Amino acid sequence: MISTFVFAPAALGQQCSNATLRGAYAYSLDAIATVDGKTVTDAQIGRVVFDGNGKFTGVAASTVNNVISVGDFAGEYLVGSDCTMTGKSTPAGVDFDAVVANGGADFLLVAREAGITRSGGGSRIESQTVCSTAALSGAYSYQGDGALTGNGSVISISEIGTMAFDGRGGLKGVYSASAGGLVERSEYTGKYEVAADCTGNATFTVGGEGYVMNFIVESLANSLLFSETGGGITLNGGAARQFPR
Repeated sequence: MISTFVFAPAALGQQCSNATLRGAYAYSLDAIATVDGKTVTDAQIGRVVFDGNGKFTGVAASTVNNVISVGDFAGEYLVGSDCTMTGKSTPAGVDFDAVVANGGADFLLVAREAGITRSGGGSRIESQTVCSTAALSGAYSYQGDGALTGNGSVISISEIGTMAFDGRGGLKGVYSASAGGLVERSEYTGKYEVAADCTGNATFTVGGEGYVMNFIVESLANSLLFSETGGGITLNGGAARQFPR
């Protein structure tokens, strides 16, 4: 007896469109560029809203060589039936290519900019996520990668640690960082605030040095995307609640 496999048309017929991307997403991007012989690092996190019809708006916190700028952006996107995407943001006028995954819950992106390597991705912020300083509480574990700049040199750095939010604007944690073959472990304390749109920021000190962290709350407050700068360091990374809700 000869048998054949028959695939359900519905399974093969699933396709993407602009409507696949709809709602608010948290995203992060990393960039490295060489300008006039100098290496420039850029860590960016933000919140972007796709309207399902080919347009998007958002707000981003970008850290370029330890200097933070926050601003709004908008643009247009086009999702093909194969789940590939092209788009352009304004006012920067940056073109990008992307792919959509998990039925529109996630996307991965690379930007098309001369002399710059920029890539990252984002995940949908669930509509049930309630964001405020009081709503963000509990302990998270995190990991980040970035660069340490100083004396004309750039050294890669990786960091892991914990951060505990008390629901009243207080933050504390411990970290281990590896840079240039040296490992440092220390504690930190600080303050944080979270807006209703799930964007937030924190300030804290390590050994008398001030740091700033911008972050986006996602996944029912079970995870965060963040960028951090201070002491010549720029990091991008993510955090997950140690005991999910």
